[in-house]
Amino acid sequence: MSRKEELYVLYGSQMGNSEGAAKDFCRTIQEKYKPDFFDRLDLSPIEIDPSLMYLHFNYPAPLGAYRFRELCEEFMLDDDMDKVLSGLRYAICGLGDSAYPTFLKNPTTIDNALTTVGAKRIGQMGKCDASATGDNSQDKVIKKWSQDILVPLAKALADDTEVDTSSMQSKTIPLLMKLDPDYTPPGKDEKSCDLLSLVAVGAVVVAGVAVFIANR
Repeated sequence: MSRKEELYVLYGSQMGNSEGAAKDFCRTIQEKYKPDFFDRLDLSPIEIDPSLMYLHFNYPAPLGAYRFRELCEEFMLDDDMDKVLSGLRYAICGLGDSAYPTFLKNPTTIDNALTTVGAKRIGQMGKCDASATGDNSQDKVIKKWSQDILVPLAKALADDTEVDTSSMQSKTIPLLMKLDPDYTPPGKDEKSCDLLSLVAVGAVVVAGVAVFIANR
């Protein structure tokens, strides 16, 4: 009998490119992660339910999406956050345009922040440039990254090591409330489409794995 796991695919998008890439990735997961895929890797079959979430950034991130970027910056500044996300594994693909000085600023900030507080990246960060052409065009690089990450992501999902979320909860929720006085943490068993809440209550580490697709 296959084990069921949730995989959170989180995106931040201004023009819709990252949203489209995130939806395509969810479809790829559903198409590829069949029992025979795990059999070929000598892994126990896992039934994956990819859940699409929207990220919150700060300027010059996608407009109106500021809180997640603030959280990332606080992670890198606050010594009390050291190792708070130990046990979280994530994959990340950055979309942007090298014609702008902010090229890949947000995905790079996310990557640096998560590793600073103890999370471990799966594979390489995808670097997709809207100004590139030929084999390096954004669409082709996204597709290649999506295919290359399937095996290491499957191995991470198959690892059933239990993740202790108590430290994440006790340290992250006060930080979120400091950043946003109006922030109200969800209940222990309540799901939210806000990554801040997911990190705070540990929902994002149900399987210990998340995928980030971030613009600029």
